[in-house]
Amino acid sequence: MLKSLIIKEDDRTYRFFDLSEYGFFEKSTVRDVINETYDIILNKLKPYSESDRQNYEKINYYNHDKMKNLLFVIYQTQKKTILSICSDKIGKQTYRTFLLKLNECVTESDEKILVEKFNSTYVTNIDKLDQIDDKINDTKKILIQNINDLLVRGEKIDDLVGRSDKLRESSKLFYKKSSKLNSCCVIS
Repeated sequence: MLKSLIIKEDDRTYRFFDLSEYGFFEKSTVRDVINETYDIILNKLKPYSESDRQNYEKINYYNHDKMKNLLFVIYQTQKKTILSICSDKIGKQTYRTFLLKLNECVTESDEKILVEKFNSTYVTNIDKLDQIDDKINDTKKILIQNINDLLVRGEKIDDLVGRSDKLRESSKLFYKKSSKLNSCCVIS
């Protein structure tokens, strides 16, 4: 899921935030921190120059231990600079395709529609993937439990086989002794 995005093109700036996971009083603080961070990064980025013409686009992906499950992406072309924070579950190729489409947008409304479509499609697909992953994990747990049950049952069967062997031996011994006793005391 796309958490936040800023698109800088000449003197036009489009900002998108998905702060749904934050409480009401946290949202403005989180938005301010993200905006300040983006502004600092935008000021420190080298502007796209004519010497970079052969490198039409630059994409940098950053992952940090303290930002678990998040990916910070900087995308620069001749026309636009896009900074974003997104889920690291998004494949880099999928996200690159999204950034290329975003770069082709001409108006802010086109960008907004594309961002909303990407987020809703992504959430739907990731939710499906998470559901499938949960089902796979549940199936694994059931299989492991079944294997453990089979092992326990096998041990019990081995124990029963051992007991039945002992019972067979003791019954043979009993038969021999009873036959011997019976043969010595026969009354005619």
